[in-house]
Amino acid sequence: LGVNLIYASFYHKNNPKKFMESLTENIPHSRLEIHGITCSGPALKKFSNSFINLETLSQKLSSLVFFPTAKNSEFLSDIVFNKKPVVVFGKKTLVKEFQKRKTHFLKTNRLKESDILTIQFAPKNQLKANPFRQFHFPLLTADDINLKELKKLFSLYTTKPLFFVISEKDLNEKVFQADYYKKNSLLKNLGDLFDNETKLIVSSKKDSFENDPFNKIKGSSLLRGYLLKKKQILKL
Repeated sequence: LGVNLIYASFYHKNNPKKFMESLTENIPHSRLEIHGITCSGPALKKFSNSFINLETLSQKLSSLVFFPTAKNSEFLSDIVFNKKPVVVFGKKTLVKEFQKRKTHFLKTNRLKESDILTIQFAPKNQLKANPFRQFHFPLLTADDINLKELKKLFSLYTTKPLFFVISEKDLNEKVFQADYYKKNSLLKNLGDLFDNETKLIVSSKKDSFENDPFNKIKGSSLLRGYLLKKKQILKL
């Protein structure tokens, strides 16, 4: 990797894409994972940190990319240290709803503002139409990932409780649908997602959400009722 980095610095400093491709020459992807890249200095003035880090996703060198600000990348492990992550799935309407209901969320879950780190998640394919300036919180992005996989990745960085803020539509059409997950049974995937340290916070306009939030879904009513009773699924 060091040799490749020196070579790329001499011969590809004007071409960010070739620079990234050169880094992994003769190195199997299974032996390398990049958590974050920051480029600075006059020799790399053509480099965009956002492009470079998104390129690690395209080349399968990263599972996810984290941007604490629009211009910089940073290790997620450093940012979430001693914090409880609240991951808001990146629709603008959902972000606004969370901001409006944040005080209620903190009170319901017995949290203080200083306890949490709010992160906005958006799939990589949404970023083309949504410049970074439109994101209200530190941004997390990945290629193709579901809630269970995202929860597994967060477990590498923190042991604190994890909150996912999602829309009711996503809850109905994804979380309790087997084809949302890539392998194993629905029951196994739900078991991996819903441990005692993970909660889904659902944006819903229904006053009766806690009593009948899944009337559009058939089956698994006992399991859903159990998760509601345990307060692992809560209304925002």
